[in-house]
Amino acid sequence: MRQWVTESGIPNAIGLQARQAPAVDYVKDLLKQGFAGKVLSAKLNLSIEGMGGESDKANSYLFDREAGGNLLTIVTGHNLDAFTYMLGDFKEWSAVTAQQFAEVRITDTDESMAKTTDDQILINGLLESGAAAQVHVQGGVKHGTGLTIEIFGDHQGTLVLSAPATVQFGSHGLLDAVEESARTGNRHVF
Repeated sequence: MRQWVTESGIPNAIGLQARQAPAVDYVKDLLKQGFAGKVLSAKLNLSIEGMGGESDKANSYLFDREAGGNLLTIVTGHNLDAFTYMLGDFKEWSAVTAQQFAEVRITDTDESMAKTTDDQILINGLLESGAAAQVHVQGGVKHGTGLTIEIFGDHQGTLVLSAPATVQFGSHGLLDAVEESARTGNRHVF
């Protein structure tokens, strides 16, 4: 995309607002300072109610692959960017996407439409640091649990970053799950 817009001379911007979230910067700084020691593995799990089998009319474009905006290109893109911003890029990976909802019920008109976008995104691989990494983004989950990023290191234990929705929205919680914190429930809210 970058090559195409550069060659075409099209003004553009990429909004990676999760990089401005204080909790994301704080975790990045903790990792840089060696708080967790060597990161051995990291996991991002995100489940949201949206982008599954129901929508209102105004957001129905999110279910048409041709429109370009969907769970992969928007939600996964923002959350994966924050993940790699904190931990570093993937050096090798494999991915699978799946469409579990074939139709979308439009709630405000009670109509249905065919769905051509995926609602399950799975990525496994190794980061440039050598850490194992796993990403699972799910749309259409009733009572979705939001975001959880677990970062396991060989020194202090596990950092757990959470948010009620996606990484770029809402209040973030940070649990440093070392032995003492697990006992006391030490949680920092951003």
